[in-house]
Amino acid sequence: MRVRKAGVRDYPEVFRINSELTRSPPSFLGYLHILLDPNIVVIVAEEDGKVVGKGNLVVHRALARGGARVGRVEEVVVKKEYRGRGIGTEIVRALLEEARRRRVYKVELACEEELEGFYGRLGFKRSGISMKLYCK
Repeated sequence: MRVRKAGVRDYPEVFRINSELTRSPPSFLGYLHILLDPNIVVIVAEEDGKVVGKGNLVVHRALARGGARVGRVEEVVVKKEYRGRGIGTEIVRALLEEARRRRVYKVELACEEELEGFYGRLGFKRSGISMKLYCK
């Protein structure tokens, strides 16, 4: 298994995997915007030359910390038939390494309660609650 930054050619598999998280229709243009955004990194995991998992790191600045960088892990997902093999762990580790390389002072994420143990084993701690408001 190998983890690496996603590229344009990964588009079909990345959206096939992402469909396990959301019903949003795939958008090649949206994918390109994400790949070209210097504040977003998409990591994919490959096994036998096939993309089997992915995750994103989004970096922004926090005004409360004098403009320090904050990372947010998003959309970590592994194809169902490949789960339980440590692939998700390696994706998150690669995202955390990228966060360290970018000198973020903290990394945040929101997850379902059943994933708290998974992220806890990677060093994340429960902190407040997560809320969202859909604007469209």
